[in-house]
Amino acid sequence: MTTTQKIGIILANLGTPDAPQPAAISRYLADFLMDPRVVDLPRWKWYPLLKAIILPMRSKRIAQNYQSIWTEQGSPLLAITKQQQAGLQAYLTEQGINAQVEIAMTYGNPSMQSAVKNLLKNDVERMIVLPLYPQYSSTTTGALIDAFNRAIAQERNIVPFEFIHSYHLDENYINALVDSIKVRLKPDEFLLFSYHGIPLRYENMGDYYRQHCKQTTIAIVDKLGLTENQWNMTFQSRFGREEWLQPYT
Repeated sequence: MTTTQKIGIILANLGTPDAPQPAAISRYLADFLMDPRVVDLPRWKWYPLLKAIILPMRSKRIAQNYQSIWTEQGSPLLAITKQQQAGLQAYLTEQGINAQVEIAMTYGNPSMQSAVKNLLKNDVERMIVLPLYPQYSSTTTGALIDAFNRAIAQERNIVPFEFIHSYHLDENYINALVDSIKVRLKPDEFLLFSYHGIPLRYENMGDYYRQHCKQTTIAIVDKLGLTENQWNMTFQSRFGREEWLQPYT
């Protein structure tokens, strides 16, 4: 297929510090944890706690963790996202599709604003925003929608755009996961699906992330032909004292 219309594609992820040092980590965490989509406490209550206690202590504590996994290309998340960008760009070129692929992070760099500016500067006629979150959550995809809206709010030459909301049951996505599991899973092994958690309160307010995770899991389990005692679904990475989605990993 060959197309003359130039398409701009934004591969969007959560974000990463610019360096594995406390100062860079603190800047990134401040951007992330001040987003009301992520932490919805009253600003007067949350901001002093974040600045005085959480950022100084947490940044120093996790700096060593970042240093242990940092690569020559930057953080693993950024390095892998760049590989995805190059792979998608090469595939589209092979297919005769006139496209430019950019990376954007909700927090940190490269920013959503820079991705949008690069595409519009290069005269794309349509933009597609692809969050690298198959399952929707207000804390991830919702925050990314906000970031995209802020970016285009600064532009005059906005072109038609499409925002891919979720793809947790997309056949190609499910098949890719099934294929990757098949080559690793042994007959006597137990398969644990561990998803990043969100506060239970967010679900009670309408976030249906758990439903998407369960639908993805069931689709994979069905294709693998697993019985009930061969798998489970859990949630990881709690923050703070309130209850999050359970069962905990």
